[in-house]
Formats: sequence, structure tokens, C-alpha cells
Amino acid sequence: MSRSVLSPNSALASFEILIDGTPLRDDIVVRRIELQRGLNSLPSLRIEIEDGSRSDQTFAHSSSALFVPGAEIVLRLGYDGQNANAFQGILLAQTIRMAAERGSALIVTCGDIAQKLARLAVPDPHEGTADDAVITALFRDAGLGQDIAPMPGRSARELWQADTAWEVMLRIAAANGLVVTVANGTVTMAAPTFAAPALSATFGDDVISFELTMDAATQDAAVVIEAYDPEGHDRIAARGGEPSVNPQGDLTGDALGKVLDVTRRISSGSAMHPDTLQVWANAIMQQNRLSRFRGEICLPGNLGLVAGELLELKGLGTRFDGNAYIGAVRHVLADGAWQSTVTVGVSDRD
Repeated sequence: MSRSVLSPNSALASFEILIDGTPLRDDIVVRRIELQRGLNSLPSLRIEIEDGSRSDQTFAHSSSALFVPGAEIVLRLGYDGQNANAFQGILLAQTIRMAAERGSALIVTCGDIAQKLARLAVPDPHEGTADDAVITALFRDAGLGQDIAPMPGRSARELWQADTAWEVMLRIAAANGLVVTVANGTVTMAAPTFAAPALSATFGDDVISFELTMDAATQDAAVVIEAYDPEGHDRIAARGGEPSVNPQGDLTGDALGKVLDVTRRISSGSAMHPDTLQVWANAIMQQNRLSRFRGEICLPGNLGLVAGELLELKGLGTRFDGNAYIGAVRHVLADGAWQSTVTVGVSDRD
């Protein structure tokens, strides 16, 4: 049984920030905290701090030894001082700015150490090496923790053509039907799960605002991929199976796909084992179905809202009620209020 996203003790939002293990001083005024976490994306934390003196012509906090890139950052969020870990990472950037209404400020941008994957070169996929072996070696060499589902096949060579290791990793994960999450220096690549949701949001009770779309124009009737048989060098094909995904609304992805009745066809010039080709076709079909609902829901702040999990929606009618798949969550704490904006669904073209 799911419980309301509205915490029973949500009277006053509270937070703690630790820099290199030391709590932020009380004289440092934090105006705004924004934490973004999502599937297939790197986490990001932005902290806006009151800083800058016209009379002294300086930015004291920016110039201090406190907010130096590389410093370890921990953010804890909660209510009435009952806080829990929300983010752990490193300080990456500083921005100073002056705005007419809010005055001058220092904005500190933080990220996970896995951010380095967006700078590393694409790994060399030696012929015959399985996807999971290449990705495992990449994470090991980068000094990152990893939790990777088996990927015994070898994806199409065109998927390895990208600018960075991060882009390649996302492509390989998608081709194997996996989603990527990053937290505390560990990269997890796992199949989507659709366990019963722990939290619910009800229109009229605990929903602040929302905009949701169910779109048949995004849904395929079928997916067919062609490649070369590595043994006989003949063209082979795989048709994606209808996946079991989150139950939301009263119209299935299959029913929506029949509206335009389009078969998406992909032609690969790679030699691929039939089993690997089938996994790829199934993965594309799964991602397509997870995109049938898209939108955002703004809710009272709650760390129980996690990308890759389900949120039960109530009071939205038969088309939208049900278990929404969370693609991303943005937490914003400003002016004493904490709100969590949930992104529903995932992009069909990631």
C-alpha cells in the first residue's frame, strides 16, 4: 500500500551542507538549493549563496578557501531538522553574478566523480569482446564503483561511434535494455524494475502542479532490426517483443501503437549474433513503451521520489491514473519551501 508523498512532519524544510566533512558556517546565507537526479544522466547540485560587496568590491565567499573545486560536498535534506543524505559529490564550478532584484551571489555547481566519463575518450572495443567486459574495464580504469547487469553480447559497431565514454556507455546500456544511474561514485546499469510504488500523489490533496501527456504519435506498432549473421554473412532480422512495463492509464502501449500503425525499421551494417540482435530489438520496444506518458508533476519535497521507481497517481482520471515511471527528480529548496518535481517517463530517443 503506497503512502502519500506529503510527509507527516513537513512543517518546516531543513537542510545541512558539509564541505570536506565540516558543516557550512551559520553566517553563510544559502538562498537556493537545486538537486537534479535522473536516469541516464549525471547528477547535478547547484547552491546559490549570498555573496559580493559593492563597497569592498569583492566576493568574499568565492575568494575563500571553502568553495574550491575538488572539495567534497554532502547535502542532507529533510523537515524540522530530521535530515537524510540527498547528495554526495565534489565541487566542480563557481559562478558569480549580479541580478537587479536578488543582488549579487555565488553559485556553486557540484557533481559526481563519475562526471569524468563525460571527458574520457571512447574505449577501444576489441573485436569479440563482450559489452560488459569493455564497460567494466572502463569503470575500473576510471576508478569508479560499478554494479553492471550481464551484457554478454557485442552491440553493433555504430553504437560505439561517439565523442565520449559517457555517450557510448549510454548507447550500450540502451541496446541491452538497461538504464543507468549514478550515485556516490558508483555507476549502476540495470534493467528497469516495476515494483509496487511506495509513494502516491493525489490530485486535490498533495499535488502542487502538473502537466502530463499521453501521446500515440510516439508509439510504434513494432520494431524490426536487421544486421549480418556473423557466421553465414546473411542478413538476419529481429522483431521486438511487447514488453511488460508500468501499468498506467486504461490504454496500453500496444493500443497506442496501433493508432498510426508504424513499424520502426533499423538497419545495421554490423555482424551480430541473433540473440544480441533480439536483445537490442526488445530494448528499443521497451524504451518506446516507457515514453508513452511524458510530463512533470510538482510535489512536496520527498527523498523517497527516486528515478527508476514508480509513483502511484490518483485523481487524474482513467487515462492517467496508475503507476507512473519516474525518469528524473528535481529537488528545489528556496525561501523555506522544498518541492520535488518528478519527470514522468523517458525519452524514446535517448
